[in-house]
Amino acid sequence: MKYMLNLAGMVATIVTYPTDVIKTRLIVQNRLEPSYEGILHAFYKIYHQEGLLALYRGVSPAILGKIIMGKNQFIAQCSLQLCSAFICSLDFKTR
Repeated sequence: MKYMLNLAGMVATIVTYPTDVIKTRLIVQNRLEPSYEGILHAFYKIYHQEGLLALYRGVSPAILGKIIMGKNQFIAQCSLQLCSAFICSLDFKTR
C-alpha cells in the first residue's frame, strides 16, 4: 500500500508536469512581445515547435524528489510505529 502511494505521486507528477512547463513559460515570457496568447496556444506552440519531449524537460528531478519524499515518509512511519509499540509495551505502574 505504501508503495502504491509513492507510485501514485510519481504518476501524478508525470501527468501534470506539462501544465507546470506551460505555466512557467507563460510567467517568464516577455510582456512587450509575448510568445504565447494563452494556455492552449502555449501547448500548441511548444508541441509543434519543440516536440512532446519539451513538455517533459526537467521531469527527472521532480520524480526523484517524489521517490525521496516517499522513502522519507516510509522511514518516518516505520519509526513512529516502532516507538509506539515500544511505549505501549512499557509498564507504567508505580511502585
